[in-house]
Order: sequence, then structure tokens, then C-alpha cells
Amino acid sequence: MRTGLIFCLTVLLCIPTSGHAKDYGWFGSISFGALLVRGNSEVSNITSSIKERFESKQWRHNITANMLRNATDHTVSAERYEAEYKVLYKFYPHIDLFVSLRALVDEFAGYEEQFFQTVGYRHTLVEGIFDTFAFEVGLGFSQQTLLGGGREFRNVLRLGYDYEHEFLN
Repeated sequence: MRTGLIFCLTVLLCIPTSGHAKDYGWFGSISFGALLVRGNSEVSNITSSIKERFESKQWRHNITANMLRNATDHTVSAERYEAEYKVLYKFYPHIDLFVSLRALVDEFAGYEEQFFQTVGYRHTLVEGIFDTFAFEVGLGFSQQTLLGGGREFRNVLRLGYDYEHEFLN
């Protein structure tokens, strides 16, 4: 009698693109994860993300992309793709001004696609050797394509924080 077979695979790959010696240049990581379960039901969950940053004396460019897909018994229950580009101008040592462009496609939302454009202010509260904590506030607008074919335009208030901790080997 077969009670079931469970196969689980999880892969996390982080590839830093630069070391600790540089203050400027490219920094980033790539991650991929997969969970596959076989038995009475088949479940698959796949996630991936790319985070890249280019740092110069006066500018910072952030590029982020995320993907999520979940399926159970050949029925997809989640499928989401997101990409963002944010450019920051270093106004003072702890004060930045930014412009953010973000696109979102979620197959299980009420929209075919969403685009967000914001401009704002970012303040770094803690900037240590291994830790950085900053908050940001911004205003902008969004464009959303409805599933029925119409379009919506809305104002956006962006509130956020960013905490980074660098682990050493």
C-alpha cells in the first residue's frame, strides 16, 4: 500500500556582486526557492527575486524583481510578478530624494496590470558598519488596467521603511 511520496526541494542562492572593500559600485543578490510535494496531491511553489543596487557618490539606483507561482493538482492558485526601479539623489548625508517606478502583474487580482509612479523623501536614521535603517514618504499616482478593459487612475501615498543587516562569514 502506497501512503504517499513527499519530495521537497528548497534552493536558496545568494550571489553577492561585490565585497566589503568598495563603497561605490554594484551590490546585489539573486535568490530562488522551490517546494514540490508529491503524494495524494501535487503542490508546487516557486519564488525568485533579484535585487541589484548601483551606488555612486551622489546617486543610488535600485532594481528589484520578484516572482511567485503556486499550483495545487495542476491548478494555479497564485501567480505574481513585480518589478521596481528606484533612483535616489543624495541631497545630504542622511537625506535622499527619490523617484520610483513599479509595475505589478497579479493573475488573481482584479487588475490585469498596475503601474505606480512616486516621488518622495527618504531619511536614514541609523547608518552603521553592519546596519542601516531608513524611512521614506512619497506621493504619486497609479494606473490600473481592470480585467473588464477599463482603466483607473488614483493618487498614491507611499510610506515605507528599509532595514538592512550585513552578515559576515
